[in-house]
Amino acid sequence: MTISIDIHNSQTNFQPGEKISGTVSWQLSKEPKEITVNLFWQTDGKGTQDMETVESRNFKVFGQTGSEDFEFEVPIAPYSFSGRLISISWYIEAFPKSGRDSSQYSIVISPTGEEVHL
Repeated sequence: MTISIDIHNSQTNFQPGEKISGTVSWQLSKEPKEITVNLFWQTDGKGTQDMETVESRNFKVFGQTGSEDFEFEVPIAPYSFSGRLISISWYIEAFPKSGRDSSQYSIVISPTGEEVHL
């Protein structure tokens, strides 16, 4: 039972306005009704953890195995950064509407394509 995310060209670093293109594939023991792919960021570090889904794609599923292409436009902000007290990390996540299987793909978003260090 697996869900996988493949980003075209295995790219992990992106600049605002670029396109993120990829494919979500699944092989599950039970046919899900839907597969969701999210582009989101979350904070890590001291204090309350924040998270925001910026874009989402939902795919109707017909079968236990399959794949679908997706595309997101990289938002202008917030940038990926690491600080002494807090960090912001970006991810693409795929999961079925019901079930526990999921997959995450870590990405970096900034004007230089590199994580900002504070």
